[in-house]
Amino acid sequence: MISVPVVLLVVAVIVGFAAVFWTQDNRNLPPREPGLPFVGNVDMKPESPYFLELQKKHGDMFTLKVFGQTVIVVCGYDTIKEVMVKNGEITSGHPIAFGFTEYFELSGIAGGSGNIWRNQRKFGHDTLQAIDSGSDNLESRVLGEVADFLQEVEKMEGKPFDVSRLIKTSHYNIISSLLFGERFAHSDVNLTRLVDLVDEAMAIYPEQLILGFVEWLKYLPGDRFKVRRRRFLVDEIFKIVQTSMDEHKETLENPKNQDFIYSFLNEQKRRELNNEDLTGFGGKLIVLNYSNTGK
Repeated sequence: MISVPVVLLVVAVIVGFAAVFWTQDNRNLPPREPGLPFVGNVDMKPESPYFLELQKKHGDMFTLKVFGQTVIVVCGYDTIKEVMVKNGEITSGHPIAFGFTEYFELSGIAGGSGNIWRNQRKFGHDTLQAIDSGSDNLESRVLGEVADFLQEVEKMEGKPFDVSRLIKTSHYNIISSLLFGERFAHSDVNLTRLVDLVDEAMAIYPEQLILGFVEWLKYLPGDRFKVRRRRFLVDEIFKIVQTSMDEHKETLENPKNQDFIYSFLNEQKRRELNNEDLTGFGGKLIVLNYSNTGK
């Protein structure tokens, strides 16, 4: 019969080796922020101040480890361009975060990997370039929204008010002009609804960060991480987007102007005719771009 001290010694040795393995740094990786044994940098916050502090400490690239999974954080415009553009073929095989697989059909540049990522990046780049080369380019859309913003401020007649909601609405309205081809009145029901839905959906994101490392937690009783709530919000956004997509389909042969939905529908059509892979080019791509760009 094995004695208790022997069992405890074996357990201690196993735990010791596991702790060393868990915390050791790979010399081929960027500098690593120290973390707790086994759980690593579980206190990671998906917020700019947190990453800016680590950027000051480690530079534009650093490593985090959460529940055994390695996370490399890239900061700074030049470094991001170096990693994602100049070395895009190397870094295109990045892991996919929880939300993109759960809600968005592997859509978007952030939600795709490998060929999906390359296809979506090219599509997004070409679409934005086409929009910006037209008469109603991005600059004119922003200037038009600035004029509307100032009119809304004037309506307050110098009285104090919370400007954050107005700024947010203008922000989303510019994104709407790129996606839907038109800006809305600030009182428009669809715009107001979109702002509320996207805001709530993005507010849930930090609570779901842990699911990217321990996904089985989503099966806990109740809706502790608001997985079902966020799915409802995404579906509600998609209903609004789908209405606009249906309207765009009616004028696809003679588009009113250049926008993301027209480009998206034409890309879908081209891929279907050429029997190309449609992965990542489902309707949720529009929702993802609206949500992410809004954020």
